[in-house]
Amino acid sequence: MCTVSVVPRDDGFRLVCNRDERVSRAVALLPQRYELGSTSAVFPIDPDGGGTWIGVNDNGLVMAILNGSPSRHTGQGTADLRSRGVIIPALLQHGDAPAAVRAAGELEPTDFAPFQLVAIQGRAVSIVTWDGALRETRDITMGTPLLFTSTSFGDTPVEPARRRLFVASVINASDSWLEGQRRFHRHRWPDRPEVSVHMQRLGARTVSRSAIDVTAATATFLYESFLADGPDTAPAQLQCLDLRTSARTAGIDTIG
Repeated sequence: MCTVSVVPRDDGFRLVCNRDERVSRAVALLPQRYELGSTSAVFPIDPDGGGTWIGVNDNGLVMAILNGSPSRHTGQGTADLRSRGVIIPALLQHGDAPAAVRAAGELEPTDFAPFQLVAIQGRAVSIVTWDGALRETRDITMGTPLLFTSTSFGDTPVEPARRRLFVASVINASDSWLEGQRRFHRHRWPDRPEVSVHMQRLGARTVSRSAIDVTAATATFLYESFLADGPDTAPAQLQCLDLRTSARTAGIDTIG
């Protein structure tokens, strides 16, 4: 479903997410600003599920959700499960990461297929994992770039290949972590497009790329949508939240 990386920077961090989906799935709605209780948040919407896979609120809290391994799920049939896309909008209404993670712990996990939820605020990273039998929460302090990845193609051939590339191109980048991250999320092996970060295989491909930059002052959300039958140079949309005043104003520009 996704490849997510996070790179710390002097004044904050950048999270980038490649979303991999079936080409038959409806094209996501572009990121917009939504009022969620006392917070304002920006995220795209998946019309099929009615939720989202990534978002940021005006407290600088960023969340992304990835599919868990479907082979581990031992719950009820998929027809009885709720969309994992409803999780992030429900959690972004909280003012900080600890409160959001506590709320994640109050969700009934058997309502959902397996997932990995990543929540970041400042240097604090919380990872909530539900594998169909056990829910775990892990907290870390970000000091170096982080990688999270999953795919319906099967994690075994994909995760090691992407992680080796991540170490070589991001962690050991010759210029900077941010430049390495940019190259990483655009990378495709000519002979292995199905396991690539910018992937493509029969019936599925990378359908969008999101980049969220958070500093002490602002959170910006740059979103690129790749049409199933179009080029990989689609226009992008930028949304910005003011974190200094938690302003409920989000500027929108179209970038060619």
